[in-house]
Amino acid sequence: MNSQEIEVKFYVRDLKKIELRLLDLKAQLIQPRVHEINFRYDLPDGSMRTNGRVLRLRQDTNAILTYKGPSEIVDGVFSRTELETTVGDFETTQRLLKHWDMFRS
Repeated sequence: MNSQEIEVKFYVRDLKKIELRLLDLKAQLIQPRVHEINFRYDLPDGSMRTNGRVLRLRQDTNAILTYKGPSEIVDGVFSRTELETTVGDFETTQRLLKHWDMFRS
């Protein structure tokens, strides 16, 4: 499994034009939009954010815990390590992460 995230973002001036083009191409919606809840966690000194790292708990159709390492530019594109796992219980995982400080040595 490749744990490298490569992300490219585009500025869209005319979303309707893109929607019409997708319809012309007979594109089909394969996953409808869902409401996401995202929580980001950091160490008390803020060093994760300062160093470009992310620990995130997301709830959409599943509960997913994600770690993202610092970004680097590879061939003009942002690239970073990304590790994700589905967790069984969003609320319990949220409570665990709120108290993670007591688990650090």
